Amino acid sequence: MLLVLTACADDEQAVEVNQASDTVSLEGADSVIAEISMGAGELQIRGGAEALMKADFSYTIDAWRPEVTYSVDESGDQAVGSLFVTQPTDIDLVTLGEETVLIEGYAVSATRQRYDDRIQMIECHYDLRSPFAASALPDRTKIQGALQSRYVPETFRRSGLFEEYSILLVQEVRPTPDKWVEKNALGLANFIRSQREVFDKEEMSEILGSRTRYSAQEMTLIDWEGAVIIAPKGDYHSDIALLKIGNYQLLRYRMLDQSIEEMLDKINEAFFQGKRRLRATRGMIRQIAEHRLDVMLGFERAEQNMLLIGDWYTAKLYESIQNEFYLKDWKESVRSKLDNLENIVQTVKDNFTLSWEGLMDRLQLLGWVILLVGYIYLYLLDAGWIKFP
Repeated sequence: MLLVLTACADDEQAVEVNQASDTVSLEGADSVIAEISMGAGELQIRGGAEALMKADFSYTIDAWRPEVTYSVDESGDQAVGSLFVTQPTDIDLVTLGEETVLIEGYAVSATRQRYDDRIQMIECHYDLRSPFAASALPDRTKIQGALQSRYVPETFRRSGLFEEYSILLVQEVRPTPDKWVEKNALGLANFIRSQREVFDKEEMSEILGSRTRYSAQEMTLIDWEGAVIIAPKGDYHSDIALLKIGNYQLLRYRMLDQSIEEMLDKINEAFFQGKRRLRATRGMIRQIAEHRLDVMLGFERAEQNMLLIGDWYTAKLYESIQNEFYLKDWKESVRSKLDNLENIVQTVKDNFTLSWEGLMDRLQLLGWVILLVGYIYLYLLDAGWIKFP
């Protein structure tokens, strides 16, 4: 059993294009298996190099520099080389610590990580002998409540600005993953949704419908609230990492959405309610513009985080995560609000600000009016139309 807690933690936009080159020699290989994994960008392949590979890379962020690995296996009749060119994940991940805590008689192993210095991710493992038993749900509820209290700050627990995701790790099923899922459909649906209610066939089909298969015996089932990973060799790591990134992206979009809403409330309070003060208006416009830039950079960062998708299985699994987590809908919603915010900020600039040039123009006009009044006064005084007693 795995519980993932994702909460806010209590980015720099690159503009220069970096260049790098790598050359790989054949090293005596009779044949070579080559694999290139990249999520986005332009790929050009040509023949004619003297070495096995001569590559030129262009990238804007240091973390995106492609990684090249090459090895030669000489154990068989022929030497076979393996060449891998991969684009790494653009996420700054730092492990903060590991500990084991005892909760309700269960030893829970917790690993704390920080993503991009913004999100804290807590990966909690514990053994759940009978996950479909009636007693499992109360135990899980107590464990999850204790873990929330321990790792999620109270501010975010009250606001709900955190994500909680349960993953059931299964090593062996019979006869096949699909038949095992159908046999335990109700138990799995209740486990994923953390509910005791009896689901009908349509609801269970919706909960258990998103399945990604790596082989005949390996499958990952994904839902909005939880997942099931079936791996005979216990190789769960890559799927867990991708599910954690999905939760990270979801929370980032939620944070951006909240930030935009707070900014709109601030604009409404400053410019459309009560009386405005000129000095405060100019400073407020600058603060709003800076805040909007930060949100835009955060949005671009959230989009760029998943330019790592390489092999077919990872790409397929991430597509399922996007669909189940509604990441594309969140992305479009945040993008639409950013566009609306830009229009509102421009309207505020056009209608509620007094620029330095505009102020000087008004002072100059006022000076001319005063000068004209003085000239008329002197003329009338000289003409004798104005006399002092």
